[in-house]
Amino acid sequence: MSAAEREVERADHSEDRPDGDSEKREMEVKASGEQKPARKRGGQMTVDDFASGVRSLRRSTRIRESADKVVYDEIVEDAAAPEAEEERLPKRIKFTSKYSSAATSAGDVQPTEIQAADAQPRAKGNLASVLMSKINDKELYTRNWSSAVPLEMKLRSADENKLFAAWSDCYRDILTPAQYAGDIVKVMSFMNKFSAYFHEDLLTLSFQDFEIGLELVMATADVKKTKQAQDRMNYLFYCLMKILFDKNVHSSFSHYMSIKVRFKTNVTKLRKSIFEWGVPKEWRYLEYIPVFTPTLDKIGLLALEPADRLMMISSLATYIMTQTQPIHDEIYRVTHTKKDIGLSNDSHYVTRYLLNGVDESVNSFKNLCEQIQFHMERKQRNAVKRKRSLKPEFHAQLAVLKTVKDVLRQVPDDKDDDGKEKTAVIMSLYDKWVLLFEGFVQDNPLNNPYTDEVYFARLQDFFVGRIQGVGEFYLPRLHSPTHEANLLNAFVDLRHLLKLFEDYKGNKIDMQTLYSKFYGHVSDQFVLLFHDSPSELSNYFEEASERMPYWFRVSDSSETLLEFIERLDSLIQSIDADEGANDDTKKLTKILKKPKNETARQNIVSLKNYLSNVCNIFRELEEIIKLYDGIKPTRTRSKLKSFAYTEDEDGEEDIFEDQIDEEPIEEYPEEKEDIDFDVGAVESEGEAEEEYLKEEIKKREKKYLDIPADLASNGNHNGHRLTRNGKRSSSRR
Repeated sequence: MSAAEREVERADHSEDRPDGDSEKREMEVKASGEQKPARKRGGQMTVDDFASGVRSLRRSTRIRESADKVVYDEIVEDAAAPEAEEERLPKRIKFTSKYSSAATSAGDVQPTEIQAADAQPRAKGNLASVLMSKINDKELYTRNWSSAVPLEMKLRSADENKLFAAWSDCYRDILTPAQYAGDIVKVMSFMNKFSAYFHEDLLTLSFQDFEIGLELVMATADVKKTKQAQDRMNYLFYCLMKILFDKNVHSSFSHYMSIKVRFKTNVTKLRKSIFEWGVPKEWRYLEYIPVFTPTLDKIGLLALEPADRLMMISSLATYIMTQTQPIHDEIYRVTHTKKDIGLSNDSHYVTRYLLNGVDESVNSFKNLCEQIQFHMERKQRNAVKRKRSLKPEFHAQLAVLKTVKDVLRQVPDDKDDDGKEKTAVIMSLYDKWVLLFEGFVQDNPLNNPYTDEVYFARLQDFFVGRIQGVGEFYLPRLHSPTHEANLLNAFVDLRHLLKLFEDYKGNKIDMQTLYSKFYGHVSDQFVLLFHDSPSELSNYFEEASERMPYWFRVSDSSETLLEFIERLDSLIQSIDADEGANDDTKKLTKILKKPKNETARQNIVSLKNYLSNVCNIFRELEEIIKLYDGIKPTRTRSKLKSFAYTEDEDGEEDIFEDQIDEEPIEEYPEEKEDIDFDVGAVESEGEAEEEYLKEEIKKREKKYLDIPADLASNGNHNGHRLTRNGKRSSSRR
């Protein structure tokens, strides 16, 4: 027998020799009646060996555990670093602290050593402060620093239903139902987002132009403005079909008015494609779809009923987003950008300061600045301690940080103003902070979400406020997001907005400057709308058959807006004083004073402050309209075209030109016999008035001016409108 075999046999005998523990185990097995497991040979493996025994942790668990241990060791090491450094190299620390400023000015010290000397000293042995610093360091990457936040759509709770009922009782007298407002807001938002595809003649449309031009409200006494609004709606109908089929954009209003056959070709294409693309749900169960109205290709939207006109415009916007390749490519591009800020599943986003308030946005920006400063200084210290090299980009950021800190050191710590002076200085250094944010965060609370492509598809352009449990408020006005210096545009980032409000309060805005530079870039009218979205969402889930009004008009002038602001201010004061002017206000005040409605109280204050400031802009805009009504700002001579709307003796329309460019413009449509625009029975006013009107028209033509509103309003049209067959019918309600 070889020596190896003898060693194996000796090992087997040693395993067979029972020790004290094995004997005890055998006695327990006999007492319990368990069956003794069969003895295995040495080295033999069975299935039981794989099914039982100690199981090792997963690799990911071991790595996470070890990573946490490394983080904890790093924290402890950072806490003990100052004391250990003093004990190990006391002379070097003393030398650096004594000559760091001189060495820095002389330029004899390396950049890393200069930055290390400039870094703030750490607390000695304070492990709790270091742990808090570590938590703040994690907050930099976990907190939402974006300039736009989700607008969550959810049902009301039982308490919120009581709040909404009390709110409705207090403000029902100023809320006018406007069910069509949602579709108009949709079309205006589409035009605002894709403004590059529309001529500037369409980018000044107001909410009232849609109402009057589509005859959604009772016609006004001003015949001239009514006919202008109708022409502009037909012009919009023409441009939408051109974008949908011909991809030809930027057709001016004067070019549109000179065309004889405007709608026939594209209406024919629309009729062929509508069944493939689908029809709106309002048209699905109709025996006769309005698109196939015989006179639609001749007189445009005037061939349809008012509700069908709006539905046609809204449907064209939907078709363009889904079927037009340039628009579809633009949507795909902005939804697949390299800049990913981690948007949630919410479909609607709104500006941060409009939803959470100005104070919350400013405080979030200050907190972000502190986080960035702490993170950069910590990264700098670790690099110096471990003798690691820093990237040139980070060196450049450290130089910017040093400049920012030098400016902030000069700001006195005055506790009386609650840090307002320091906050103003921090916001004034916004451009430098943006350089420091690069590589750390994708967005910041003071950024402009209206120009950021990340929020292009989801941002609600006209949102101005929300009251939790009540609903949202919208201010639909077309604006140019790229013109931040537009003094009539309130949809900008928070920094420009606060400066704009301050200039209006201090009467620093010149009315002539407003008119000459900015009057043609935004809508000249406004309207404040209220959207009861929780009720709409509730009825949608319940599949309610009756369509209730979810949109309401709050105000459409500075006077009515000021009245609404005063009522909000009175409500805020009654909450603080625990009293109300009437029973309805007392009930609402009692509900709002509950702690669970604190968010609603803050929303009311934020909405009131914003509307108070923006009301100054609208007041100036109304003054401009009164002073310069009918006069266009001086630009290029090729754009100075206007049309005077009058009637001849037969009641047909004549369109006169300014003759500035001396270019002939065709009369309205080619099929004059099919169009009977009823703008009033002028002949009933007498022959003398007709002659007077004709003389005034000739005078205005020579002076290159339109007919004034007071003359045009003399033709009392008695609320007539066109029906589908072109006949006159009364639209009085």
